[in-house]
Amino acid sequence: SKLRIDVYDISKDFTNTANITFKVKRNVYAEKMRQYVMGGAEKFVNSLLEKRKDIEFVDGEGDISMVRNNLIGLISRQDTAVYQFAAENTLLITMVFSNDTVKIKSIETAGEKKINCLNDQDADAILNWEDSMPDKPGDFTANGRPDYDLDAVPDEIAKDDKMIKDECKTTYGNTNNHGCPNSYFITQMQVEGYLGLQYSLAKINLPGLNQLGYDNVDVLQSKKGSIKNPGLRPGISAGGNFTYYFGHKKRQSGISIGITYSKFTAQYELTEPMIYTFKSSDGTDNYRRQVTISSLKEEVGYNVFNIPVLYAFRWYMGNRSKWTYKIKAGPSFMIFRNTSNYNARIDVGGIYQSDANGIVYNDQFDPASTWNIYVTSEGINNQNINPGAENVFSQLNSKTYDFVSNKNYLERKNGLTRTAVALNLAFDLQNKISDELALKIGTSFIYAPLKERKEKYRPLDNTTDEFNSVYNSTAKSIYSAFGINVGFVYSF
Repeated sequence: SKLRIDVYDISKDFTNTANITFKVKRNVYAEKMRQYVMGGAEKFVNSLLEKRKDIEFVDGEGDISMVRNNLIGLISRQDTAVYQFAAENTLLITMVFSNDTVKIKSIETAGEKKINCLNDQDADAILNWEDSMPDKPGDFTANGRPDYDLDAVPDEIAKDDKMIKDECKTTYGNTNNHGCPNSYFITQMQVEGYLGLQYSLAKINLPGLNQLGYDNVDVLQSKKGSIKNPGLRPGISAGGNFTYYFGHKKRQSGISIGITYSKFTAQYELTEPMIYTFKSSDGTDNYRRQVTISSLKEEVGYNVFNIPVLYAFRWYMGNRSKWTYKIKAGPSFMIFRNTSNYNARIDVGGIYQSDANGIVYNDQFDPASTWNIYVTSEGINNQNINPGAENVFSQLNSKTYDFVSNKNYLERKNGLTRTAVALNLAFDLQNKISDELALKIGTSFIYAPLKERKEKYRPLDNTTDEFNSVYNSTAKSIYSAFGINVGFVYSF
């Protein structure tokens, strides 16, 4: 419709006067409605989808039929939109002159035909008035912006455009999730910080008689003893971590590294005496030296640093715009930096063997022998409480012996250090505050088997020694903890 032809130049070729060629340069203008330009919306859409066969779809979140129907509907609603065309061409008209007769011999088009749509600057079939980016080819689904996967979320936007860009350009998604499917995450990294309450079980086992640092322990004259563990102890925790999620699509799996600090106290109490009997020398004779810990109360202040490297997996459930679930699992390196306040009652004495020739030392000890000499608190006090073991030991110690009766060891000990490799499991529930920020509440579980220490345990040797905390026991033990925490998550 509205066909108009403007001729702006005519030239003639008189080389052959019998056949004269006229060169006519002209502009041709016309208008045509969309339904006739495209040959029908369905034909145009099928041609477009044929070129985009690699668009991906997630089950239950769209398919090619839905895209086709949506696109046909968008185009069909503007079937009467009018395209304005302009064509520039040159006609070669050859005319034959014979006497007074003139005939047109031929009409041909010379050169390349140039046809332009005057009201579609970028030639994407979307007219300028409906095109948000008239200088760049785009798609009907995004008002002229490029939208490869045809999900109505543009791949590119103009400088001042306030629309969200598509984070999944070849996968059909939705606006609420930046052009990605509902099950996909648009962020690849997270930083978390949190505070919490943690219940810890720090079990201490007393060493076996074969785990002592004394030489030639007489196991028959020794007792391992028994200690009461405190059970679950409450404490505070604080920490943070960084998580990187793999891939360019779902971004559900990743690796997390962080650090957590927790603090609590635990009290341990001896319920059966620890008696350690071993070979020693008084400078002249060998004898059985006996260290008896009759009572012990020890309060250990735990400072625990946990450095986990965990596999992380996150997913949406329910209202995806609000709730995210995350589970993490893996190993960690733990450092214990503790203090001990102990209150111990300890006897140090000796058992001598003799025969008709004097003091001897036999590997086999016969408790029933009348040749045994018990220089112990119990042995002396059983014979005569007056003057008693304390007085006897005082006299012996003045002669270079080293015995003590019921001595109170009361002190604070710092720098009790131990390391372990732990297993960690954590679960978080995150509530979205904004696109980047979320509030989280989580639970965590830690299990750390503490291996037998290489350094053998000796509570003390000389009576002037500091008491060696039972925390330094060489025996295998276990640390475990369960906690809850709250904090914030920043995603980017």
